[in-house]
Amino acid sequence: MTSAAIRLLLRAEGRLWPVRTLKEASEKYCAVRDRLGFGASQMPPVVLVDQHGTQRFYISYNGRVWHGHHHDYAPGRIPAYDNAPPP
Repeated sequence: MTSAAIRLLLRAEGRLWPVRTLKEASEKYCAVRDRLGFGASQMPPVVLVDQHGTQRFYISYNGRVWHGHHHDYAPGRIPAYDNAPPP
């Protein structure tokens, strides 16, 4: 969940789209990924920025949303939003 005080924008290839939740951002990303049929190496980086343009999250190819930047990745990290179905 995100704070009501933070306005999130999904940013890809210089364009911005407002989103209300991390779930909505993941769903939009996955819908575009699936519609385009792009593989992981073809998808442009997609990040979530706040109203000031500061990156808060990024979305990985599988649709999970992570805090920070791609280069912050470390094994065992827990996503901020996990779109995977429960086991």
